[in-house]
Amino acid sequence: MKAQIGQLLTHQLIDSPIFVVGANRSGTSVLLRALSAHPHVWGTTGEAPLMTMLAAIPDRIEFSQFSDYYVENLRVPKDYLYSSLRRLCFEYAVGPCYGWDRIVQELKKGEFAVRKKRRWCAKLFPEEEHCRGLRQLFGGLRFAYIIRNGIEVVHSRTRFRGFRNLDFETQCRAWASSFQHFDYLAGAEDAITVRHEHLVSDAESFLRQVFAFLGLEFDSRPVNLVKSTLVIPLDQPDSSGVDAKQILEARRPPSESWTAEQRAAFKAIAGDAMSRAGYEIPF
Repeated sequence: MKAQIGQLLTHQLIDSPIFVVGANRSGTSVLLRALSAHPHVWGTTGEAPLMTMLAAIPDRIEFSQFSDYYVENLRVPKDYLYSSLRRLCFEYAVGPCYGWDRIVQELKKGEFAVRKKRRWCAKLFPEEEHCRGLRQLFGGLRFAYIIRNGIEVVHSRTRFRGFRNLDFETQCRAWASSFQHFDYLAGAEDAITVRHEHLVSDAESFLRQVFAFLGLEFDSRPVNLVKSTLVIPLDQPDSSGVDAKQILEARRPPSESWTAEQRAAFKAIAGDAMSRAGYEIPF
């Protein structure tokens, strides 16, 4: 019964996800939170890495050289399989029974916000083939791909608990390979490419552009969140109620603390990616 009610209440948004994509430490978390603050978006937190494994199934069925083999050995109709995968992806992000626990929490607060939602969002790091699979599952999906200056990303990675044990050259390769890895989204009709520095310098214009692409009316709440929140800044706890733009723009250029060897390594490893991303190396 819970699943049937949950499906009924979320049917208008399940086919229209927003997938936030970008290199680690590029602003994906704050973008996800900003999208989640929109009244017509059912937001999520954290990441959804296993969703790409689910997306690999329709990609293999539709585009693999063994496509006929996979189809011949299906024991259920393909539409049924895709519908089941679509539900699994959705529930992976929002919870079982189409997010039933979240629906109940809203009801307890006297709200019924889920009926107002038109999209849901999640953060993942898909290969190109995973995107092909996701497109087979979700006809109304959109990607929001955020890019950040590689110097800032490498600096942030060296201080973040998940990556700081890696050597400097590995940090450089991680950003350069991530930029190349997601380059297939640049110019895609169902993807918008945005820059972290624009989010910092003019959050309202940035989010107006994003919401227009998503077919959503502009709302000031996501802007207020971005302006007043720092999400895991340099591995520190989240800061809310602050002037995020002032804090970020007041930081000294990260490369000032790098050694000559580190600067040379960054140029050698990430120089081409920086040029392709449209960033200058100031040393």
